[in-house]
Amino acid sequence: MNMKKMLSAVAWVGAALLLAAFVANSNGYLSTNHPYYHIMNLLGAAGIAAQAWNRRAYPAAALNIVWAIVALIGLIRILG
Repeated sequence: MNMKKMLSAVAWVGAALLLAAFVANSNGYLSTNHPYYHIMNLLGAAGIAAQAWNRRAYPAAALNIVWAIVALIGLIRILG
């Protein structure tokens, strides 16, 4: 698999993780205080950021890098 296809797959998985975390939280299945919520956001945003950066879509990359950092801080806060 070439890099372009791999990054595309990673981004799609990332988008699915972000959407799943949002839907699960919105419907009361997953609290924002649960580590899974932050892990899903961290991995999802990182996946999208990787492809966005590779495609030179810097605003989308920056948004998702910040999103991942916020999720990491939340995860550290919960686990720490």
